[in-house]
Amino acid sequence: MKLRAVFAGSFDPVTYGHLDVIRRASRLFDHVVVACASNSDKSGLFTPEERLDLVRSVTGDLGNVSTSTFTGLVVKWAIDNNIDVMIRGLRGDHDLAYEMRIARVNSTIGPMETLFLPADPRHTHISSSLVRDLAALNADISTMVPAVVADALAQRLGGTQE
Repeated sequence: MKLRAVFAGSFDPVTYGHLDVIRRASRLFDHVVVACASNSDKSGLFTPEERLDLVRSVTGDLGNVSTSTFTGLVVKWAIDNNIDVMIRGLRGDHDLAYEMRIARVNSTIGPMETLFLPADPRHTHISSSLVRDLAALNADISTMVPAVVADALAQRLGGTQE
């Protein structure tokens, strides 16, 4: 039996914390789908397709990782796409409380397991919103995102990366 997992989020932009979870999940599952939320009611810094391109550029060396977008409930999308497990990264206690509630709700919607992966301590302070804020102020974000992401942020925000 081949196990398929999904790691879903906005990834606006993808960070080293996200990449760590993706790499670790790729060692645990036969196939991992990184699914970017596509919500027409919310505008992100990057379009869903641009976010997918950035994820692809930093996961290209992982042969069992693919990308997709989803709308609506990710658990319904996952079930419809024959995915067995939802991967959730946890940065700390605040994430755990929230994610536990979501996992319980998801299990009432359909047959879906959730696997929590604790963040590497080097990445617990990183969030996409923090990275966007720092990039807008032209701060050095090289320890938070891969170079291709830093370059895309600089181009989008009109800054330069040192």
